[in-house]
Amino acid sequence: MYLVLQRLLLTATLAVGITACSTESTRGAAQGAAGGAAVGAIGGMVSALVFGGSVSDAAARGAVWGGSTGAVTGGIHGAKKGESAREAESRRVAAEMEKLRSKIGDDAYRGLEALARCKHSVAVAYAEAAQTNKNYDYALSGYWLEVMSVAETDGESAAEAMLPELVERDSKLTSVGQARVLLVEVIGDLEDVREESGTDRTCSA
Repeated sequence: MYLVLQRLLLTATLAVGITACSTESTRGAAQGAAGGAAVGAIGGMVSALVFGGSVSDAAARGAVWGGSTGAVTGGIHGAKKGESAREAESRRVAAEMEKLRSKIGDDAYRGLEALARCKHSVAVAYAEAAQTNKNYDYALSGYWLEVMSVAETDGESAAEAMLPELVERDSKLTSVGQARVLLVEVIGDLEDVREESGTDRTCSA
């Protein structure tokens, strides 16, 4: 997934037609794409962890439509030309984000937005709220989100301590060892998302 988000910035900007607009609009689109891509990537990771599939592939796909959302939102403030095209694109990618929200629940979705911005305490609060939901997928999304947040704030060993309970919660997992393999992949992908969106790999800067 290395450099996916950097390529995305150009792709998303071209997709919404911002290259023909003002410098302010272009700058806003690039910044919005980076932020949106991070949210989309982390959302894709959580979705893959809960519903199955490749975590890295889901992160890359999530970055694409998340970045498109951010580019449209960031660029629309500084440009008027092609407004209808941007609005159409905005509706399309917003629908993708809403689809993710409906799959993992509102609390987990808000939590991953916070995690994308390195606001770990906020992310954990939403994650804990999600875990109280009677919907299995929402609750599991919340627990995975908490594991990811703990891995960044307290270290991998602290996150590993949460794995036995994760195995109990997640019917797809058959052992702590299997969960540990996923955790290592998640930590690596999360650090890549940080770096590729222009922030410190571990949110320490």
